[in-house]
Parts: sequence; structure tokens; C-alpha cells
Amino acid sequence: MINHPNTKTNKITTGSKLKIALDALKRDQPITTIAKNNDCSRNTVYAQQEKALAAVNDAFNEATDGALFYVPMTQSVIKEHVLD
Repeated sequence: MINHPNTKTNKITTGSKLKIALDALKRDQPITTIAKNNDCSRNTVYAQQEKALAAVNDAFNEATDGALFYVPMTQSVIKEHVLD
């Protein structure tokens, strides 16, 4: 993919991307304002917001890490398997 010469996406530092994502997640200001303040497009702000949300979801999604399925252990399930 060839970027347009005026595209600034590749010029945004990692720290700036983090700040953009956090600002977007806070929802204190409109996406347009965040984009203007960071000299980037709204699409860039939305992309950084999605990356941050995906990372947060992965961090808190421990129940499925490495597991093929989940079986809730209730009293009836335990009694059924112990008594069989």
C-alpha cells in the first residue's frame, strides 16, 4: 500500500497514539477536536480507540485464555459426576 505524501499516520509517535486513544476513550471532547489537537484524521482517532478497546478486552478476557469451553461448576453438576 502506497501512502499519500501528505499522510501523517506514519509520523505519529507511539506516545501520541496512546494519548489519542486515551482521549477518545475518556469522551471528554468530540473526536473532531481530538483529531484537530493531534493534527490527524478522525479515522486515525477511531483506529487508536479501537486498538485500545481491543487491548482492554483481551486483558480482562481471562475466562477463555487457552480454554476450549467453559463448564460452570454447580452443586448439581458435582453431585452428578461424583455419584456416577
